[in-house]
Amino acid sequence: MGLFSKFNDSLSKTKKGFVEKLFDTFTGKEIDDDLYEELEETLIQGDVGVETALDLVERLREREKSDKLKYAEQLKDVLVEEIAAIMGDEVSSLNLSDEGLNIILMVGVNGVGKTTSIGKLANKLKKEGHKVILGAGDTFRAAAAEQLKVWGQRVGCDVISHQEGADPAAVVFDAIAAAKSRNCDVLIVDTAGRLQNKANLMNELSKMRKVIDREAPGCLKEVLLVLDATTGQNAISQAKTFGEASGVTGVILTKLDGTAKGGVVIGIRSEFDLPVKLIGTGEQIDDMEYFDAKEFGRALFADEDEVQNEVAEAIADLKEEIEEAVAEFKEDVAETVESVKETTATLVESFQEEWAELKEDAKATAETCKEMAQDFVADVQDETVEWKAEAEEFIADVQEEVQEFFDQDAPQAEDLEDYVESTEEKPKKKGFFGGLFGGRK
Repeated sequence: MGLFSKFNDSLSKTKKGFVEKLFDTFTGKEIDDDLYEELEETLIQGDVGVETALDLVERLREREKSDKLKYAEQLKDVLVEEIAAIMGDEVSSLNLSDEGLNIILMVGVNGVGKTTSIGKLANKLKKEGHKVILGAGDTFRAAAAEQLKVWGQRVGCDVISHQEGADPAAVVFDAIAAAKSRNCDVLIVDTAGRLQNKANLMNELSKMRKVIDREAPGCLKEVLLVLDATTGQNAISQAKTFGEASGVTGVILTKLDGTAKGGVVIGIRSEFDLPVKLIGTGEQIDDMEYFDAKEFGRALFADEDEVQNEVAEAIADLKEEIEEAVAEFKEDVAETVESVKETTATLVESFQEEWAELKEDAKATAETCKEMAQDFVADVQDETVEWKAEAEEFIADVQEEVQEFFDQDAPQAEDLEDYVESTEEKPKKKGFFGGLFGGRK
């Protein structure tokens, strides 16, 4: 969804409650003092602020004379031009440095959506490539740190906190040290929901800024005031007081989608020259956008035809993007399929080559084993022949000695005695029988 469409959706209640009533002021009327008085009253009721309403009416009076306007409908177009001139045409951004630590101090009263805005801002900055850490400086409100930790877990950011009632300046000190040690480039510090008529809470803000100036000189880039659009004139009062006390550099406007008091944006810009830097466009974590004054003005005063045309263009652009994405996806799939085919073919070819090599290696190994087996069998056969010859020779010797034994007379006693006496003197003949009867024939 484009920014115009998001603004148009967020401003739907404002358009029905404020803009339609404002435009009805010009319908069928003549340009006179009654018209200007009614217009002034309608602007004030639309929460643009008293001073802004008076300034706009004065501008219209001057344009009536200079442009020689005659009809109220012409004055309506001039009013849109003057409001656009007040809003400007710049696209807001945060004053962050590409190098070193950037500290953002978040201020605002309780209930304006400050903690939610911190979570959404941290999420947005993380998606832009920043490494974000959060400091739970609101130590006065019960469970404030716990709520911030929940957002830290959702976004994926570390949260530095102390116990309830601790010194907020001490939290800032530790948060700065943690940001430096963890190489974070953005530190977002929550502060107590300080009411503008409580001087002691404003003093706490001053102490926190002193710690920042001492521990991280030059790193305080933004002091963002979170305002609830539904509070209307009270939001303008808060902007005035906080701007004077805390050096506010910009505004985050929340809950714009839930109110008919969107005219407060015009008053803040006109009376205090405070840029609305970010705007909440819904309840989801991604529903935060940098404020584009030109697109905001277009969405605020766009008629039904313009909205329909814008929606049609948005649909056409979305359709084109989808078609391009589908075409790119098809190309990617085709390239992937082709790559898979090539890879598969290469793998198959490589496998076939390796398989052929394995077959050759296996064949060579089988031949080697066969030759080894044949050599082994031949060796065994040769040794078997030798063992057989030796065995036959041994048997023949035994048979010969046995035969000699049986061919001799039985030995006499004196022969045994002579044999015993001569065993140490005479060498024995080979074999048992030869040793015993070697001297007899």
